Amino acid sequence: MREPTFTSPESAPARTMGPTSIRFLLERTHGAAYSVIEMRAAPGFVGPPVPHHHTREEASFLVLEGALVVTVSGTEHHVGAGGLAHLPPGVDFKWRNASADAPARFLCIYVPAGFEQMFVDVARAFAGRSGPPTPAVMAEVMPPIWQQYGIGIARSG
Repeated sequence: MREPTFTSPESAPARTMGPTSIRFLLERTHGAAYSVIEMRAAPGFVGPPVPHHHTREEASFLVLEGALVVTVSGTEHHVGAGGLAHLPPGVDFKWRNASADAPARFLCIYVPAGFEQMFVDVARAFAGRSGPPTPAVMAEVMPPIWQQYGIGIARSG
């Protein structure tokens, strides 16, 4: 029988990744079938700026504070506090903080668990680099990580 998991702010401290911070609340290492991370996106944050899709995971964003704009098939969907965006595998999307003035805080739920490790690998890839990543650095660093985690670039615009 697996043991229950309890996470507190002290046991899951925030990890900073540029203009965002992430707390890993439930990971595959806990034996869970899904993972939950809390993300705080800075005002105006766009991440990632290109439409992409997950080939293996379902992704849900539950907005706790602020709002997100999730773009699917060229249509922007405003998801405010208390709202949820659910993205099945294969759906091309991109997201951004809806506000230029206020942060957004939301839970990312991934089924199955394991995708949360991608954020650790991205942070590791950018560690030691100064300043925000340039498009050239992003183009160098991100494709192999995305390929490893089954993220595909949108098939059309």
